[in-house]
Amino acid sequence: MALLGVICLGAGYFLAITIQDPLGAITFFFVAVVLVIFGTYLLFTAGSIAFLKCLRKNKSYYYKTSHFVSVSNMIYRMKQNAVGLATICILSTMVLVMVSSTGSLFLGVEDLIDMQAPMDINLTYYSDYLDESKQLDQIVMKKWQNIDKQDFNRQYQFPFSVQINQDSLLLEKSSDSNLREYYYVVFAYNEEIKLNENEIAVTFSDHQKFDTLQIGDKEYSVKNYDELIQGNKKNAFNYNPGFKGLGYIVMPSEKDVYEVFQTAVGNDPDFYYTAPGFAYSFNTAMSYDQQKQLCDEFTKDISEVANGGYAFHISLKEDISEEYYGLFGSFFFLGIFLSILFMAATVLIMYYKQISEGYDDVKRYEILQKVGMSHEEVKKSIHSQILIVFFMPLITAGIHIMFAFNMIYQIFSAFGMNNPLMLMSVMSVVFVIFSLFYFVVYQLTAKVYYKIVS
Repeated sequence: MALLGVICLGAGYFLAITIQDPLGAITFFFVAVVLVIFGTYLLFTAGSIAFLKCLRKNKSYYYKTSHFVSVSNMIYRMKQNAVGLATICILSTMVLVMVSSTGSLFLGVEDLIDMQAPMDINLTYYSDYLDESKQLDQIVMKKWQNIDKQDFNRQYQFPFSVQINQDSLLLEKSSDSNLREYYYVVFAYNEEIKLNENEIAVTFSDHQKFDTLQIGDKEYSVKNYDELIQGNKKNAFNYNPGFKGLGYIVMPSEKDVYEVFQTAVGNDPDFYYTAPGFAYSFNTAMSYDQQKQLCDEFTKDISEVANGGYAFHISLKEDISEEYYGLFGSFFFLGIFLSILFMAATVLIMYYKQISEGYDDVKRYEILQKVGMSHEEVKKSIHSQILIVFFMPLITAGIHIMFAFNMIYQIFSAFGMNNPLMLMSVMSVVFVIFSLFYFVVYQLTAKVYYKIVS
């Protein structure tokens, strides 16, 4: 049973630390949880007793007064209480995971809002008809020229699926197994980012680096996009970091973007993802109602101009913010509520376990004192046992949460969260607070136990 427990726990830990993509983390999360739960119960039930029996076989360790009593009593205790201790460990782990996860989601919601809506008003528009895109661009620029706006950003874009072959982007299908996987790349021109004729600015979600990059028949010198904008939110390309195959390439002119589009369509008309279009975003001092009215007017303009084969999305940051705070606030509330229930169950299990053990141990400690152990030696033996029994579940829960960190972070990436330091900090703070609470419960229940045994 102990060996099976080690295998289950090891398999659960292995899954948790080796998975490096959000889809895999979501798929195997419950598999890892079940393995860890089984492993925990088996190790507490059989593994702890196997370990204590090994200590008993070590004569130089076992045949000492304090060790002899502690090990003998611990073997007896673990046979009786292993399932209860394992339950306390699992409940503690669930509290730590729920509070730290939902708390991190709630604290990191601003990052997700910025990714979805970097500015007050955000619009993207793509059309199968290039003339239609240009016509709509003129309507937007005319409508918005008299609006009070700050940090206005306009980009000409072409999203496209590509493959990478060393330092070349392939704008066509290929079955070559040596090529890297497909990437969803947004080719863009942003007049705010100044580039020379043969320069491009590049960023990939898996942090690929290039010195030069050939796109079609042209070779470009590569600049690091993230360093170029220096964290400027206005020009930031916001993508979900959970999806590894994403890229963003800023071209030196609109003409270069259009040439990429023409080359891709010429190679395979059925392969390109969508036609070129425009993305706009800006901050404004307008009220929410005025922003809403502007969006409604723009939606109406699209229906008048577009002939079909188009896609557009317009969003207000205030709407996105309200939606996400409501969603993650609800998660956080549920996390706190369920954690209180689990902590209450943990306290009750601890308290009644100590009372029942206290009444069972009274006669045994009377016998030990009658055969020569002093009151202080008995008290010292009791103290060491209670410490081990009480804090073994907490330490094990801490180990579980450490190994779970990578899997939880990968799941967070699917939500668009990309701040491992924040998750680590929240987990650490939650563990410290829970440990303090756990210690207070230990002090209260230990006093009850001492009183009964005395």
